[in-house]
Amino acid sequence: MNAFSQVAGLAAMKAYDYMLEQKEKVRTTRKRLRDTLIEMGFDVPYSQSNFLLARWRGIPTAAEIFAELRKHNILVRYFAQPRLEDALRITIGTDAETDALLAALRLILGIQ
Repeated sequence: MNAFSQVAGLAAMKAYDYMLEQKEKVRTTRKRLRDTLIEMGFDVPYSQSNFLLARWRGIPTAAEIFAELRKHNILVRYFAQPRLEDALRITIGTDAETDALLAALRLILGIQ
């Protein structure tokens, strides 16, 4: 192992507790986001990753929701491809980012 690899390995070991804290934050926020999206009418399969795939089969379309979210400076992924054209890929962010996303979705979808 070279010196750089040794320093990187030591830093990772020292940050292990921080990594565990961040992992738990992502899990908690992911569950809250998924539950709320389902309440709003999205189909959201269970996920153990750092993102959710939220399917929307209504009006406005997923493409239109994507465009409106961009107007609110909220970036999610949209794929105009067969089998994904009704879905948004939403990365798990901070609680504040999640709150902003949900508020914008409520506004776009006319949900109180």
